[in-house]
Amino acid sequence: MHSDATRAAFTLSLIHQRRDDRRMTAVAVLQSGSRVFLGLDNGVLEEHRCVPASAAGALPPAVAAAAGGMLLLRLLAEKKVFSKAAMAAICPVEAAARLVCMSDEGQVALVSLEEFAVAPLPAARGAVAVAVQHSAGLPVLLAVAVRAGKARSKVLLFNVLPGANLSSHQPAVLLAQTPVPEAVLGLVWAGQSLLLAVPGGYRALHPVVTHAPGQQQQQAANYQLVVLADHLSSVQPLLGCIAEQGLGLMLWEGNMVLVTDASGAAVREPLQLPSQPIALSAAGLFVVALCDDGVHVFDHSRGSREVQHIDFAHDDAYVRLAGRLPAASDAGGRCICLATSSQVLRLEPIAIEQQVRELLKRKRFDQALDLIHNTAAETAAAAAGPGGGSCPASPHRSHPQQQLLSPTLLQAPDASPFGVTAAAVRRPQWHQVALAQAGLLLLVECEWHAALAVLEQLEPSTWQPCQLFGLFPALTAR
Repeated sequence: MHSDATRAAFTLSLIHQRRDDRRMTAVAVLQSGSRVFLGLDNGVLEEHRCVPASAAGALPPAVAAAAGGMLLLRLLAEKKVFSKAAMAAICPVEAAARLVCMSDEGQVALVSLEEFAVAPLPAARGAVAVAVQHSAGLPVLLAVAVRAGKARSKVLLFNVLPGANLSSHQPAVLLAQTPVPEAVLGLVWAGQSLLLAVPGGYRALHPVVTHAPGQQQQQAANYQLVVLADHLSSVQPLLGCIAEQGLGLMLWEGNMVLVTDASGAAVREPLQLPSQPIALSAAGLFVVALCDDGVHVFDHSRGSREVQHIDFAHDDAYVRLAGRLPAASDAGGRCICLATSSQVLRLEPIAIEQQVRELLKRKRFDQALDLIHNTAAETAAAAAGPGGGSCPASPHRSHPQQQLLSPTLLQAPDASPFGVTAAAVRRPQWHQVALAQAGLLLLVECEWHAALAVLEQLEPSTWQPCQLFGLFPALTAR
């Protein structure tokens, strides 16, 4: 396992500490992490707003002032969703303005985001797992795995209906159901397919597409069950997903995590962990695995490299007993929230410009250049639009106007003391400026060939060779 201790891709901070004896059992994140929903062991759903510590009202003024930009949760509302059972899972359906809640006794209910109105879903009684398909709009598909007898299950597929007033109509329409001959332990969406965790292995449900008469759009009315693995005896199957890219995450033997496509086939090298994880999540280009020894961050777009390790000891008897920790990321991958019984922690990506800056400071030029090139390619693909390819949104994408260099290191061409000007010079994009700084620092390190290779990639509006004339006044003075 390759670990790069010098790179910081995420920050981990405590944003909530419970002051009562109620235990947190589920978590969900919406709107780039600004809204956090917590499920409690008494069936209550809480809505919190993430606010600066100075505005939270939970700290003394002196402590809040010292906290600076630290974020905390502020309770906005709470609702009793299940009368006795604990909340086991919360899945946001932002396009339909609802939350899907599941209790540890197998009840499923849909909660309106606007009014906190609760509508049960009787057809999903006996639920053991729920998953909502990643979708920017409607329709939104909800998958529910329910018990169907001893060591048997079935997967129900619902279309979640929009609307704030849940009492006016049924909250979801049953579209399909597929029997599974094993007990389902968990499920996630990978594109249009479902990945299932079962005792000793994994299964996949692939849609069987048919053409409905008189309709141009294809519809999937049935799903085909496929065996992916049935020989995993040394690990408890665990699933995660990279929703925006339609990829799945599977815990494999040897504490490996596979990044798979919708068919269940691995698309990257395995991610190697030191111990069995208790949660798998993703944000942008990064896969986050939480183990008992801390948080492990991988850049899944570049093989199996671990880019960061964050020490974190949950010290939670309930988590240790279950072998699972509630974790959730928002739809845009802007943050990940982890919930122990009494604490909520927030993993937030660090801006790519700051990561590049830190790598350059530590003379990790190869890694800095990789980040610059990968992010520039991602930005170009996104700017091309639907006709020129697509690329998943990244929480690390930079503001094009942000600069990394000080004016003393990189002058604009029209500010050259040697009279070289460029009319109407546009402000360079951040990756051009970052490449310029990397090239100049390579020159300082006497890495001539590498420096020239980088500097040749720059546009004239960003950097020109004449800007080095000041280093050789005896030769360039006129």
